[in-house]
Amino acid sequence: MAQAGRPTPLDDQPDFDWETHDYISAFNRLSFSRTRGMDMNPIALSEMAFYWNTIERIGSLDDFIIIIQQLDALYLTNRSDNQDNG
Repeated sequence: MAQAGRPTPLDDQPDFDWETHDYISAFNRLSFSRTRGMDMNPIALSEMAFYWNTIERIGSLDDFIIIIQQLDALYLTNRSDNQDNG
């Protein structure tokens, strides 16, 4: 609680989720491995498997790939939308 009993935005802050942090961190690191041609390509499945097998095992391999692919699709869609609009 803030001074004089008034609430602040941090009063309703959600608990930090380390598992989500781990996936976001892995996605950020894997983003550097994507190939580029005329446009930015998705992160390769082989890169995801390599990361999971050699750098950090987060959840099961299947779940890891699905989550990274979903993050990647959102990233590429957002990037494409921003390029189209600006």
